[in-house]
Amino acid sequence: VGPESPLRWMVVADVAYDHAAVARLRNWLRSTDSAQETVRVDMDRSHAELTGLITQADAVQETADRETCANHLANVMYNSMRGGIPMDGHRVALARVGRFIDSRNSAARPRFDQLTRTTDSVVELQDLREAVAEERTVARLVNEYVPLTLSRRHGDPSRLWNSFHIGDRGSEGDGHLSYEGNWRDIFQNWLALVHSFPGYAMSVLSKFLNASTMDGHNPYRISSEGIDWEAPGEDSWSNYGYWGDHQIVYLLSFLETVHRFHPGSLEAMLNQLEFSYANVPYRILPYDRIVSDPKHTLEFDHAAAASIVRRVAEIGADGRLVATPDGRVHHASLAEKLLVPALAKLSSLVPGGGIWLNTQRPEWNDANNALVGIGVSVVTVFHLREYLTFLDSLLHRSPAAEVPVSPGVVEWARRVESAFEEFGGLARPGPLAAGARRQLLDRLGRSGCEYRSRIYGRPPEAARPVSVAALRRFIAAALPHLDRVVAAARRPDGLFHAYLLLQLGPGSAELDPLHLMLEGQVAALSSSRTDPGHAVDLIDALFDSQLFRSDQRSFLLYPNTPRRSFMERNQVPENLVGPSLRNLIGNDLDVVHRDDDGIVRFDARMRRAQDLELALDSLEPSRRPGRAARAEVLEAYEAVFKHREFAGRSQTMYRYEGLGSVYWHMVMKLMLRLQQRIFSAADSGAERELVAEMVRRYRRIRRGLGPEKTVAEHGAFHLDPHSHTPGHTGAQQPGMTGAVVEGILLRWGELGLRVEAGCLRFAPLLLDPAEFLAAPRPWLPLGNGGYIDQGSLAFTYCGTPVVYHLDDTAPWTRVTRSDGGEVAGLDRLNRAASRSLFARVGAIARIDVGVAPSDLHPA
Repeated sequence: VGPESPLRWMVVADVAYDHAAVARLRNWLRSTDSAQETVRVDMDRSHAELTGLITQADAVQETADRETCANHLANVMYNSMRGGIPMDGHRVALARVGRFIDSRNSAARPRFDQLTRTTDSVVELQDLREAVAEERTVARLVNEYVPLTLSRRHGDPSRLWNSFHIGDRGSEGDGHLSYEGNWRDIFQNWLALVHSFPGYAMSVLSKFLNASTMDGHNPYRISSEGIDWEAPGEDSWSNYGYWGDHQIVYLLSFLETVHRFHPGSLEAMLNQLEFSYANVPYRILPYDRIVSDPKHTLEFDHAAAASIVRRVAEIGADGRLVATPDGRVHHASLAEKLLVPALAKLSSLVPGGGIWLNTQRPEWNDANNALVGIGVSVVTVFHLREYLTFLDSLLHRSPAAEVPVSPGVVEWARRVESAFEEFGGLARPGPLAAGARRQLLDRLGRSGCEYRSRIYGRPPEAARPVSVAALRRFIAAALPHLDRVVAAARRPDGLFHAYLLLQLGPGSAELDPLHLMLEGQVAALSSSRTDPGHAVDLIDALFDSQLFRSDQRSFLLYPNTPRRSFMERNQVPENLVGPSLRNLIGNDLDVVHRDDDGIVRFDARMRRAQDLELALDSLEPSRRPGRAARAEVLEAYEAVFKHREFAGRSQTMYRYEGLGSVYWHMVMKLMLRLQQRIFSAADSGAERELVAEMVRRYRRIRRGLGPEKTVAEHGAFHLDPHSHTPGHTGAQQPGMTGAVVEGILLRWGELGLRVEAGCLRFAPLLLDPAEFLAAPRPWLPLGNGGYIDQGSLAFTYCGTPVVYHLDDTAPWTRVTRSDGGEVAGLDRLNRAASRSLFARVGAIARIDVGVAPSDLHPA
């Protein structure tokens, strides 16, 4: 080949072959001249299939801002790859549903076949739901059926339990339906997915609720095969326990989504016994044992686990659910399912502090896993307050005066309500004594303990009617105590605490704040009690804080505290070398000594306070310190090492959610919460200039995102979503990061898509006028020859093309039906048109929207 001649080659990775397959492939490559053409054809086919799938999920947009459009496409693609995408919109194949039901509950399959014997082989999901509504078990399974394809499990390959599983074709040869992921990842991806497929909003909510436990928690893994959990000794990297991260806030998000898209559906289901409980074989220990050792608070019930395995073998995946004495799946009402997780959190409320993290697993991710047992989450209280407010409004709108709830849950709520009322003074402003805090903490903790003793190892109780008014009284008693936590969470600098440290003593419960965290500010912005002015002040305080990283124009998860060198560690300051510690120096080198530089140091073999206590116990009685002296030594040890303040890998690693890192998922969450506060302000009639101030701060945060930077600034390809940006290098882990979820939701908000009371409204106050085209462009979703005019932009929503037009006569909307008819309106679609759009039945060909330039806020 000459120096001016082109040279082309391909690098193809074809993996997981045994020796025979490698030999076969190698011989084929040697004997054929069509290898490159075969690869090209396969790539073109794969590209067409992938493009077709993500187009259904509304990945395609056409505006003057090509980078924003490309970033949205990437977000949708990776969200779909991480969480899956429906195979055929809201249409489902009866044969597939039948196989799904058979794998879950073989006894229910014949009844399903009987109920659907006159139904078409492929049917709209809602029609199928109506066809099986009379049979409780079948209805529950159909309600949580989500036929997803493309999904592959997200995971860091360095963790043994996070492997990828990528399917290609099912046994029928017509596509592979499968999904799996941990609780946090799979549901966060579905939060974005249901905006393009609203018919599945109730399905994912049902999936969430059916997998939660009777003691108010959730298993670790969710998949198309059912639920799963960790067990002792499962692998060397893991340990069993309840992962409490995002439980309340995700549940609230799904409830709000269902309420917006399908108003009235939740209220109608409050008294319907249509939900199950996951039978996870964990047993939270009695309250007094939790207090004595908060880091070891669960037991694994091996006998129950073995029984579950046998039951799964007998009936299918429903064997992992709580059963009645006669072997059927136990069903609970929506009202009960929504009460139980709230009661579980409230039973761990530390008055004036937050929710005690005492179920052996981290609250939001494993960056803070060392807080388990000693940490208190303020973040969860912000979310819990909004959750209870929503639940109260849902009960208020209930068409029924009574709803069925288990007697044990009713008694649990009564005990919690009684405790809150008796200690009502703790909810008022003013100092909160450690003794009084401990008294209420004990009352709440024991109420949860008494409920658990009623359900563990016993058959579930049949639900009985309880008045809606009584449930609302319980919520009314709880809210002031949550408001007290919210008020106490505000720091002197205008920012908010995220987590506190709990120190239990005889008859007391002391709280100490942890360092500043971005997560606390996100939680504060999520609160409806944060008014527009406070939102502006909070964002300004963030930019002035140690969390702001100027080179990235964005925020760290935590202040980048410099790490001490090796020789700077384990130094006991002289002011801490009291008589008790001084008496040990030189007497026993196994405890403490003064080195050649004159610095007092603890023996290096003592890695924790328990080691120090064992060393003190091993001293000869004459040299062993008494109680007061022992406490002085232990206090010095803690002051030097600050073990209680250690949160986990967030304070030791320099990547992921570690030191000096911008964690893009949390930055996007901050933007999403600010976006919601902007919408609330505009809807409530706040002054235009105040709304404009909020928009300016939103755009300032946005300028820190990848699409707003050059490749050199971002340190990576800037249009792909990334996990994090460490302090020493560019953005890391592109692709399947949680940031894609908020990226999609933020984009819908910037385009002004608002679903309220079942109607789609267009209010693009965050849309940059510069996105409207300066010249016409062709756009394939409008059909061959379809063009977007100058002064317009376009995108799809629920699979339907939407075209915005700058127009001084706006607002106006025009819906073009597939039959050629038109429906006109102002700034929203009517209920019938919205319902047709959400159903994705192809009845709407196009939506045109007039946008007044005066309604936009220029960047």
